[in-house]
Amino acid sequence: MIKWIFLSVVALQMGCSMKMKKDTAGSVGLEETVGTPFSWETKAAIKDIRKNKINQVTIDMIAIKNQKLRIEASATLGYQVGSLVMNQVDFIAVIYPQKKIIKGPLNDRSLSKTFNMPIPPTALYSIAYDEPIRGWKCQFDSNKIVSLCDSGASKVEWLNRKDGAKLIKISSATVEINWFFKAPEPKALTDELFVAELPIGYQVQEVR
Repeated sequence: MIKWIFLSVVALQMGCSMKMKKDTAGSVGLEETVGTPFSWETKAAIKDIRKNKINQVTIDMIAIKNQKLRIEASATLGYQVGSLVMNQVDFIAVIYPQKKIIKGPLNDRSLSKTFNMPIPPTALYSIAYDEPIRGWKCQFDSNKIVSLCDSGASKVEWLNRKDGAKLIKISSATVEINWFFKAPEPKALTDELFVAELPIGYQVQEVR
């Protein structure tokens, strides 16, 4: 079950400039300077097609575009179920109910091998920042914003954009994820923002 479950924000003064832009469709894009973190509050309904089972998850995401990303996932009543921290080289994940730490090099199959998510890790940036997924066939709406990307085995759709909020649908033969994002907010960069908190006594598993 945890495989399907896995999957913070006041604007502070930053050393670099940041602004939001609004297009004619009402979506809000990010004109971020290098090194500026943004955060998204999200909720996801994750359906295991083979088991016909749906899990509801709250997911907090923080990212520096194409550099670093952190996800904290919790279930009903704030029960923490998983976290992921990754950079351009490697990743580390904590699965709390199983008391397990998983780590390894970042590659296109890291999420699918570890959490059965049918997307490459870099697609998380594409989903958050409304950009095409590298190596996938993508389509664009009338405002030239990505609306669908298809790998042949998996598909990501950007739906119902409004004032920076959006609904993302991820689908494959085995999983369907309806993932709602609130509008992004800037976040202060701190030393611990992208450092994984590793519980003592957990089993460590390395994947390649």
